[in-house]
Amino acid sequence: MRDPKTHIEEVLTEADRLMRPLSDVQVNWQPAAGTWSVGECVDHLSITTRRFRDSIEEALIDSRRRNWSYADPAKPSPFGLLFLRVVEPPVGFGKVKAPRDLLPQPNRPSREILSEFQTVHQGVLTHLPEYLKWDQNRTRVKSAFPVKFSLGLMLRVIPAHCRRHLWQAEQVAKMPGFPKA
Repeated sequence: MRDPKTHIEEVLTEADRLMRPLSDVQVNWQPAAGTWSVGECVDHLSITTRRFRDSIEEALIDSRRRNWSYADPAKPSPFGLLFLRVVEPPVGFGKVKAPRDLLPQPNRPSREILSEFQTVHQGVLTHLPEYLKWDQNRTRVKSAFPVKFSLGLMLRVIPAHCRRHLWQAEQVAKMPGFPKA
């Protein structure tokens, strides 16, 4: 398994490749009512990753208090491995409606969406050395679901979730009716 840093750098590159050439009209185009635009897919990732980052910071307070410094490499549970399989693209199995507080904002400027995505994910990269100092298996992080993930799993979920929604955004950009540049 590659390190979390590489995975996060890859999704930063992919988001830039996808978003940079698109106009605001293209980024905000929805194929149908109730479906997400390219911009909404990327905005959702910024909102979610910010929440995950806050949850990691909260979990590290407990790890520091307990002195749970790094012990063993992350070993996702069978549930964690199954969850990762569901999160990875292509999307088809395991589609889940996003909780209301993680829903994207419609009709935002393309550059604003991309800039926010980059800022949030660069923040994860900046804090990653600190995250990796702590026990990846015992440190428990609150997720968007009524389950806590291990820190090691959460550091894999963040880029997997990004790959899922960047794939989804790519599919929107390939749809008939997608505005031409």
